[in-house]
Amino acid sequence: MNRAASCIHSEVHKARPDAVAAAHAHSLHRKAFAALRRPLDPLTQDACAFFEDQGLYDDFRGVVNDTEEGRRIGAALGPHKAVVLG
Repeated sequence: MNRAASCIHSEVHKARPDAVAAAHAHSLHRKAFAALRRPLDPLTQDACAFFEDQGLYDDFRGVVNDTEEGRRIGAALGPHKAVVLG
């Protein structure tokens, strides 16, 4: 089991019981935007699905080893479809 994924995803589901699934990605371009603490720009058809519907967690410290950081990520997600870990 991936501990970091469990710490994040379990807390996201607690914060958003309406969410059917939680997923994440580490694409090259997404990592660049995250490093700059910027939401996705609506530059592609895929990114348009998240236009003006993103939270920002700007205190991301790397690999998540405890559920407390997962809880903060879930709170940053709020009512949005996505959260950027900056």
